[in-house]
Amino acid sequence: MVIRMPAPVLRDKKSKSYWMRKRVPQRYRDIVGRGEIWRSLETEDERIATVRCATLSLELDTEWEKRFEARRAGLPDPVTQDLPMTALSPKQAFALAGEYYREYVEKHGNDPTPAPYQAAEVHKRKSKPVVWQPNWQLFAYWEDILGFLERKKLRLDVNSQTMFVRAFFKARGHATADLVRAANGDFSPSPHAASYPPPEPEKLDALVWFDKYADAAGLAASTLERWRPVIKEFTDWAKDSNLAKVTKKQVIDWKNALLRQEVRIGREIRKRAPRTVKDVHLAALKAVCQYLVDEDKLAVNPVAGVVVRNVETEKDDDEKGFSDKDARTILAATLWKGSHLLSVEMAAARRWVPWICAYTGARVNEITSLLPSDVVTVQGILCFNLPKDRTKGRKRRLVPVHSHLIDQGLRAYVAERKKFGKPLFYDPARSRGGKGAHPHYQKVGERLAEWVRNMPVDHNVWPNHGWRHRWKSQSRDVGMHAQVADFIQGHGSGSVSEKYGSKWPKTLKRAIEMIPRNQISRASTASHS
Repeated sequence: MVIRMPAPVLRDKKSKSYWMRKRVPQRYRDIVGRGEIWRSLETEDERIATVRCATLSLELDTEWEKRFEARRAGLPDPVTQDLPMTALSPKQAFALAGEYYREYVEKHGNDPTPAPYQAAEVHKRKSKPVVWQPNWQLFAYWEDILGFLERKKLRLDVNSQTMFVRAFFKARGHATADLVRAANGDFSPSPHAASYPPPEPEKLDALVWFDKYADAAGLAASTLERWRPVIKEFTDWAKDSNLAKVTKKQVIDWKNALLRQEVRIGREIRKRAPRTVKDVHLAALKAVCQYLVDEDKLAVNPVAGVVVRNVETEKDDDEKGFSDKDARTILAATLWKGSHLLSVEMAAARRWVPWICAYTGARVNEITSLLPSDVVTVQGILCFNLPKDRTKGRKRRLVPVHSHLIDQGLRAYVAERKKFGKPLFYDPARSRGGKGAHPHYQKVGERLAEWVRNMPVDHNVWPNHGWRHRWKSQSRDVGMHAQVADFIQGHGSGSVSEKYGSKWPKTLKRAIEMIPRNQISRASTASHS
């Protein structure tokens, strides 16, 4: 088979830069959409243009053939040119050729005795081309070269490919010479092997491997949204995205730099909290590095053992939950007549979500995400059916509706939203990009938090999560069975016993009704916008 390579040409009389003009074979014309293509070689040097022209022509031939075979087999059109362009240093090009050298020797080392001699003879003949041209090494082994690069999933830029082709040709000669030595009974260490740098460790791109870890671990959307920018922040600081090069000292230096940074929190400028550095920044990097250790990509986790001191201890539970006074203040505000500028859904979220959280101890986003179909009757008991894809523990939860919510008319509101075919507390038609890691219902929760922060309540208590802590305190106060309380809130005790038996709705309903009704005086619900 004769492979005809196009030669570089000048496109017109005024042109100084060379171009490739390539005829598209008939079998590929339906794929390419034309009978001839032109590509700029972006050089005025004829020698460089010749190498680039041959390389580009072979890449196109390979791409067209793959696309042709895929179409004939009824498969999706493969894309072979979507790999990022890689630039190599001279040392890296030689190291890459060394990988081919070792691969070739290992593959052919057990061949019968005549094979090494034949390979050496072929290489000797190819070392003296009949017609010399600048890219003769590429022509000599172009199928082997492109096949090797394809296996490595590498697409080299022009200069790197030129360096690699020359190093490849030399490596092929060294490999055949070593095989001949072995065939003659000489198995002493090869002087050629020692001349090649050891292969560089596999590049472990931080964001690529974080995404793999997130997928394998099933990270919640909120965690994914918070942690991924942290990984990007680290690679920007390190000026290198390769986690294979990360050292413990580097992580310590990053930790110290973070602790020195000042960040805006609300209207204040403060030093970054040590707990944030520990539980967000180091936790994200440590998790993805541990995944690489588990996948046998790293020998050790460089974040393991890195300590953040002066981390504030957790507040007592009494300081995390709303007080009686603050609970009454917020619940009274839910009955105020809101601004006419509020959407129907946001007004409903203010009206109902704090009450539902107060009586269920659920997380705010578990409630703001509710659909009418999530309010169900099971064994005669009206319940919130919280699906596993919207709960933190990834477990479906059935939570009975407190009678005070029913008395206030929640059932009628659910029926109204069901008639409109819309979620309870947001309208997808009003969404402005609320998708993926930051869904619309999460934004509703954030706006509720802002609303509560403008009230005369303790701002050291989380404006939404305060209900969850208060509910737990109330459950203890009324003597609720601790395991039943955990079932309702979605807490896991870690005990084997929790896996036994059924969570009967009637049992959960009795427990829910133990939470005392919040009595709000109408006098405290005067109009407020």
